[in-house]
Amino acid sequence: MGRILTFAITAFVFSMLILSVCVPADSTELSSKDNQSSKVDVTVLNADQIDTAVANRDKSVKDILSTADQQVAIIKSLKHTSNIFLGNVASADRVPVLVAEQRMALCAAALGRLRATEAIPWLITYSRLAGPSDDYRSLRPCLASLVDIGSPSLMPVLQGILDENSPLYLKIRVGDSVVVIQSILGKDAGIAFVRANSKNIHGGEPAKRKEQLIAMLLRSDGKDIFLSE
Repeated sequence: MGRILTFAITAFVFSMLILSVCVPADSTELSSKDNQSSKVDVTVLNADQIDTAVANRDKSVKDILSTADQQVAIIKSLKHTSNIFLGNVASADRVPVLVAEQRMALCAAALGRLRATEAIPWLITYSRLAGPSDDYRSLRPCLASLVDIGSPSLMPVLQGILDENSPLYLKIRVGDSVVVIQSILGKDAGIAFVRANSKNIHGGEPAKRKEQLIAMLLRSDGKDIFLSE
């Protein structure tokens, strides 16, 4: 009987020692480890998972662009038929225009957040479209998204001002290009960028637009106007 009792006590003590090693005394530590184990380690993603993520992202961009094009068509159609450009704000068409503008602004913002470089031509083409809000980011959603995308926007924007052979030529106004360039690069680097990439422009309308662009950058404060939004 004494041997059996001694064996039982020894087994109990041994089991306690095992538990003390394997189980953290602090429940917070256990919870922390559980949380860490639940996170996805991107370094272990296989090629198929990465391809799926890219495909989903690409589909999202295409869907957003499709929706955005629908809103642009609504805006153009209703503004034309209701003569809103002449200030006919009492028109019954004003409400659907506002709704379409809001949806278009949301689409443009989403493209910026996705850093959708493939959407840059669309954002430049419709850079003049305004959203319904008074804050500048919502008021000029396409410009804001070009800035969000960052440096890939710079050359297409410059082509829209200076390159007569580009399909984007004249799709963006000089003042709007200043907003994008200075918001991404700042004043001095923006001027240097324009000069470095327009050395071969010496005459005609592009040369006038180049000088106008540089002059406006020189007068600017060089701040990212979207930074505080």
